[in-house]
Amino acid sequence: MTVKVRVAAIEAKAGPFVFRETEMDEPRSDEVLVRVVACGICHTDAHVRNQGYQTPLPIVLGHEGAGVVEKVGADVERVKPGERVAMSFPSCGRCDHCLGGHPAYCVHNLRLCFGASACIYRSEPGVGSPLRLATSRWANSTDDALGSLER
Repeated sequence: MTVKVRVAAIEAKAGPFVFRETEMDEPRSDEVLVRVVACGICHTDAHVRNQGYQTPLPIVLGHEGAGVVEKVGADVERVKPGERVAMSFPSCGRCDHCLGGHPAYCVHNLRLCFGASACIYRSEPGVGSPLRLATSRWANSTDDALGSLER
């Protein structure tokens, strides 16, 4: 089963964002579906847009964001539907940098974030899309920190 989403994609080197409809799969066993309410574009995304880092095009950028969990995969235990989450850059959790407490320097970060089969956003959700699939390891609950704020 798939979900229809509207995304803002980069279709050509240094090109503008192009808004279009696409379909996204339901969450896999270790993924969460998040209704995004805020998404950022970082400096690395700008490099990808300009093909400073060679990546397949088209691509939807914006691996950092915040939103509300809509659905969870069968094996997800960290978050539940209705919970507010913040999502950040991916890391493998197994390389020397990750094991040493420095996931920002993960040797697999670019592959995980920008277009490999293990991509954190394996369909095309992202900037301009209200829904995103993320591996549950990178969707961190904010409900404890923001519990007193209105949803």
